[in-house]
Amino acid sequence: QASNYTVPRWVTEGSSTWEEEDPQREGDRQLKWAWENDKLYKLEDLNKGFTRQTYPNQIGVSYYHASIICRYLNDTYGFKSIEKILTCLREDKKNVASLEEACGKSIIELNKEVKAYVDAFVETIPLNTQVDPQTLAQLESNKEKLSIDDKLKLAASYIYQNKTEDAKKIISKILSEDKNHIRANVMRGYIAYKVDKNSTEAATLFMKALSLQPSYFAANVYMAEISQEKKEVDQAIKYYCAAIDAYPRAAHNKQNLFFKLADLYNTKGDSQMALVTLGKNCVINNKSYDSFVRYGKALDKAQQNTKAIQAYLDAIYIYPFDVDIHKSRGALFLKQKNYKEAASEFNIATELEPRDKDALKNLLNCYIILKDEAQIKRVHKGLKRFFPDEDFPITQ
Repeated sequence: QASNYTVPRWVTEGSSTWEEEDPQREGDRQLKWAWENDKLYKLEDLNKGFTRQTYPNQIGVSYYHASIICRYLNDTYGFKSIEKILTCLREDKKNVASLEEACGKSIIELNKEVKAYVDAFVETIPLNTQVDPQTLAQLESNKEKLSIDDKLKLAASYIYQNKTEDAKKIISKILSEDKNHIRANVMRGYIAYKVDKNSTEAATLFMKALSLQPSYFAANVYMAEISQEKKEVDQAIKYYCAAIDAYPRAAHNKQNLFFKLADLYNTKGDSQMALVTLGKNCVINNKSYDSFVRYGKALDKAQQNTKAIQAYLDAIYIYPFDVDIHKSRGALFLKQKNYKEAASEFNIATELEPRDKDALKNLLNCYIILKDEAQIKRVHKGLKRFFPDEDFPITQ
């Protein structure tokens, strides 16, 4: 409305995504891939990223890229700059003119500033990406003239393609010239660990990298895995903590480092630290249904009922169709003798699964305690319909 509906999509989607403050690991990987392959648009062309895709996940990348730019504008020029952009758009000024007037700089200067900001952000993402076919062909055609970074890009591509011997040759040559090259040590360690199944050699290489850069994300993750395999729980905890500190968004449904760390604390019998870890995960990954469910179950087990009720509610906000979570939340309300809220949860559970006997019985008992005759008759009728051979008392 402020722009009289002339606002470009990069502003609307960028500002909303920025406000969500919910960057995810997979989004990081996609953004880094686009950055490494020179797919990110300049300010004057940002809207192109929201139209027809020229590469997979381009629209998702554009949302993320625009959100970083909106955050930059806010941090550098204040929120008034974004308001000013909208005012200029309402006055029928174009995208470039609006940016220039709002920030008081030319589009050339702004592009340089934004690029430096995005570059700095992407460089904090410690995830490997695969180069696109065109870039790969260029790298292969100039093997002898490549920089070390480009050689490692080529080696990484070979690893993705299972051409590990070719990758080894490149990495070994780099290490022969510079035995302290951190990323080369980690990549060689990855091949030793994941391909050659030689965890001893891999650990030596990872530890070499960590002696040079203790916060190196991948080396810490792999050392944690190796320590787990050797049943060295304290060491594994140390490495997972270092990995999470280096990259807090290190979460992913199939390989969530917070989950692994919490499991290790439970192995040690330290349920309190496991709870703290799962709680931190929910703060970082606040759109993850699995994160809140797991946290809720841990709180439930620890008999922290009020906190568990809230964790389950946060999960329900993300995905409201899991019968078991509504039943679990209802059971916690029963423990608190809050029969009205318990009835609400069990009622939802029976709406989702009308034949769930436990949910129906608990719902019936709630209404008996609440003395709600109409609901008692309704639920009792449902129980007799689905389970005609059983008796269900309707008095306390």
